[in-house]
Amino acid sequence: MSSQTLQPRAKYAPLPQDDETIEKPAESKTYALIRWSTIVLLLCTVVDVFLVLSLVLRSDREVFSSTPASPTSALEMPNMYINFDKLYNGTIQENRTFPPIVNIPRGMSQVSSAQPNKVFPQWPESWLTIYGSVPINSRRLWVSPEVSTIVQFRVMDYGMENCSLVLTIPPAAENGTDILVSDLREDQARVDVWALSTSKRLDPQTLTWKTCPTRAAHVGMLAASYNETHELPSFACRSGSYQAFELSCAGSGCGLDITALNGQTAVGLYMRQYQTK
Repeated sequence: MSSQTLQPRAKYAPLPQDDETIEKPAESKTYALIRWSTIVLLLCTVVDVFLVLSLVLRSDREVFSSTPASPTSALEMPNMYINFDKLYNGTIQENRTFPPIVNIPRGMSQVSSAQPNKVFPQWPESWLTIYGSVPINSRRLWVSPEVSTIVQFRVMDYGMENCSLVLTIPPAAENGTDILVSDLREDQARVDVWALSTSKRLDPQTLTWKTCPTRAAHVGMLAASYNETHELPSFACRSGSYQAFELSCAGSGCGLDITALNGQTAVGLYMRQYQTK
């Protein structure tokens, strides 16, 4: 062994042993960036889905809200008799007389003061055919201390603008042919008729005691009896207009529940239009 004194080695940093050790810090930063980016994207997606669902639910609530008429009901109906007033302003002289026309109600629905939010089903009875169930176009006039019937007409034709409401009940022996009488107490079958304060088409799918238009005027009282026809005094009715009425009990009690089974037969409640020009 040499007598020469050994010098201590200088300190040095150890070199990396492989490539994985060299790339690890860079890879950790990349993974962290991807992870946080994914979290942010997921949060944004959740927020977007929540906002879309909120808009859809809000739109549905607005569409199906309880309103007495559909949004399009405020639009004026097309008039097929344009300029007829100019033709009949005195330049045309005619003495022709036309018989009254029968106007069948466009809709009859019930509302109940005991169930102010209830919507009564429209045409609940159906015929079973080879094509499926077909609703029966029946017209029910049901009046009780709690239930009123809402009826609406659309005035037809031109120059037939004098209208009156009519109630016709055939003989008791004909019950079940054109009309079905479920309840008729002749001593108490007295019905008040009220004109409603609306000129719009009513929507039976949303019509309730709460959403029903208010009463505007008392038109008269109808008395229901077998084999009789009762007609109220006439009133002015503009061609093409909607006329809505409420039929309620006259007095503390009444009993009336009749259903016209034939959609085009002048039985039950209907309207007559008389010539004015």
